[in-house]
Amino acid sequence: MGNYHCGSAILQAELTRQRRHRKWALKKARSYLHDPCAEMDAFFEDLKSERTFWQKRTIEAEAEREMFQGDVVRLQQTNRRLNRRCTDMEGALKEKLEKGKAEYRSFGRILANAAAEMYKDDAEKAEAEVKRLKAILAYQGTVF
Repeated sequence: MGNYHCGSAILQAELTRQRRHRKWALKKARSYLHDPCAEMDAFFEDLKSERTFWQKRTIEAEAEREMFQGDVVRLQQTNRRLNRRCTDMEGALKEKLEKGKAEYRSFGRILANAAAEMYKDDAEKAEAEVKRLKAILAYQGTVF
């Protein structure tokens, strides 16, 4: 009987060790296993945040589209205005060409005269600016 009692103590110790190990193993296994509901909730939260992001991006894109449409309208108006100016200048050039032909002048001569007139206008403006600056310096007491 004594041996049985001694074996029983060893068996009890082994059973206790195995129970502890089993509790630890179950606890560890639970920590590794994911709760499917929690996982799905996290997945849906991610989807909601993605949807919110894309909704905000859509609103921003709409605002940008409206801004660009305003720019397009403004650029179309500028294009029309420039086209009118080009048409007017073409008409004036054609008129000068016709006038030059009537006076037997070449196209090169007409362009050279136009360039000379532009240069003359620029020179007159520069000369007027120099006179204005000389007047300012004279007024301040500095003689140039």
